[in-house]
Amino acid sequence: MEQIPIVLTTDRLDIYPLSLAQLINYVEYPHLVEEELKCQISQDILTENVRRAISLKTAKMKNARHDELLWITYWLSVVRADKFGAGLLGFKGPPDEYGEVEIGYGIDKHYEGLGLTYEANVALLRWAFEEPACKAVYTRKTVKNNLGSIRIQIKLGMILFEESEHDVGMKVSRAEFENLFGKGQ
Repeated sequence: MEQIPIVLTTDRLDIYPLSLAQLINYVEYPHLVEEELKCQISQDILTENVRRAISLKTAKMKNARHDELLWITYWLSVVRADKFGAGLLGFKGPPDEYGEVEIGYGIDKHYEGLGLTYEANVALLRWAFEEPACKAVYTRKTVKNNLGSIRIQIKLGMILFEESEHDVGMKVSRAEFENLFGKGQ
């Protein structure tokens, strides 16, 4: 398998963008990804929705330009101390005509509440905002009773931009993010 030559690091995480082969193997042959990355990976986060998202991502990646791949794939958050791939996060594609991208994320239930999803999102948003075309990052359809996820979004500087009876959408601009976290890494 081919590893994409970039790794984001935080105090506790190494965050790897998964290649097309790695993403397919995450679902079909996870032991191959584990051998390559030298860590165990969570299977608990492979809900039906995540499997569907991976299927859509792999189909998109097969026809994407090389410079779009990092915007389409999932990034694996590896907890360095445990050598465990606990979370997936990523965008739904490159910035649109308004310079906006949608982000999604999830983490193994045994690693919830430790701040790791927040830490991974800060790193990925820093990476995204290094791209001049990226002006804002948003979430859609966060279920209102998912308070942990909403707290993460608020800590990232996101503000409400859409709401329905059951869910919310939140967004942060580059300027708002940089005001909270500083510019660059």
